[in-house]
Amino acid sequence: MNPARLSVVFLLVVVGAILVGARAASRSAAAIAMPGVAAAAGPAAASVVNIDSFNFPGASPYGEVLISGVDPLVLLQVPADRWLVITDCAITGGPFFSLVEVAGPTVTTKRGPPFCALEFFHSSVGLAFAPGTQLAIRNSGSDQVGAFTLTGYLVRD
Repeated sequence: MNPARLSVVFLLVVVGAILVGARAASRSAAAIAMPGVAAAAGPAAASVVNIDSFNFPGASPYGEVLISGVDPLVLLQVPADRWLVITDCAITGGPFFSLVEVAGPTVTTKRGPPFCALEFFHSSVGLAFAPGTQLAIRNSGSDQVGAFTLTGYLVRD
């Protein structure tokens, strides 16, 4: 084989090895990263959850929704194969509102009064809601109107 051709073949082998190594390293990093979350860039766009009372059925022109003092207002059914992580939350309108997780007859408070009414919630870690549960707002007072906005993301177990 002539030396020029041998140099080209050698160069192609080296470049191929570098590409294979980079691809293997990329797969290893993806295996370590949290599923559904792009490495160092936040959640994948398809998994982002934004809930706003302005878009809620029955909302007033001001984005207010009636929140019953009897049953929690369900905002989202968490898919059975995903966890929901809420990273930001603002609920206004009543001093008795709580952000809760509903799993059948069990209601677990994730962010209770007076915190929902007095301050906005932000966390880089977030509040986790288990697969198959419901994200809801509970009003422990009488019926009141409220407005809300929540942001988070879904991740695979």
